[in-house]
Amino acid sequence: MTQYIDKQKKSHQSIIYKFSLLLIASLLLFLNFSALIPLYLLIILFTFSELIWSPYNNSLAIEKCPFTRKKLSLSICIFCWGLAESLGAYVGIIANHTQMHTYIPTSLLLILVVLFTAEYVIHLRSTDENHPISRM
Repeated sequence: MTQYIDKQKKSHQSIIYKFSLLLIASLLLFLNFSALIPLYLLIILFTFSELIWSPYNNSLAIEKCPFTRKKLSLSICIFCWGLAESLGAYVGIIANHTQMHTYIPTSLLLILVVLFTAEYVIHLRSTDENHPISRM
């Protein structure tokens, strides 16, 4: 899977990455967490996440590093990734049924949409100085 993703153009890699995040967040809206099959599905998804997206995320942190020291960028990236995993585990432990099925997935989807929109706006500002967004 990583070889397939690596052979794609950078714009396609970004689309695959974003689509998979949105897919997982939307799956959380429909899964029944009291049954075993959805729990096994989540374990498989988490395993794929660790095997595929973690190394990809680390390579993006080094490739798009705004700092002169690449190690600093990778350290920040790994710290944020670990913080998100720890926060996710904590929220999963303390969340009740309504929160797990409604509030958390909806909030996650909204956060992802906001982050992807902000990334798009920043990208427009950096690539086209005549674009109306660049004048903001």
